[in-house]
Amino acid sequence: MNVTCPPPYSRMSRDNRSVRLSVYVKECCPLCDDALHVIEEVRRQTPFDVDVVDITTDRELFERYRDLIPVVAYKGEDLFYGKVSAHRLRQLMRAAAKGADPNATLTPRYKAFLNRLRILLRERNS
Repeated sequence: MNVTCPPPYSRMSRDNRSVRLSVYVKECCPLCDDALHVIEEVRRQTPFDVDVVDITTDRELFERYRDLIPVVAYKGEDLFYGKVSAHRLRQLMRAAAKGADPNATLTPRYKAFLNRLRILLRERNS
């Protein structure tokens, strides 16, 4: 049985807002589809730009993110792995709309959680 998946969006723009997230995905990834849906839902309330990057087009990105996708990042810092929380994303984007750096609003506890999650996912898949 052949499964054909549409290619992911390459850019979802909202009037050149100053906040631009990168979302790392690959085709035929249900979690990626869910993440893009959540992101679009949040963007309806708080506009921001999104670059959607297919990790299969870049070997370095594939090696870095293959076990973690979807990954949402801002200025090179990862904000989400796998499931994207609409609530947390909304908080981050509201802070950004007020001029705060979304990365600076992440608590040390959440950053530690992301680091543990990244390690666990890589160990599980190696």
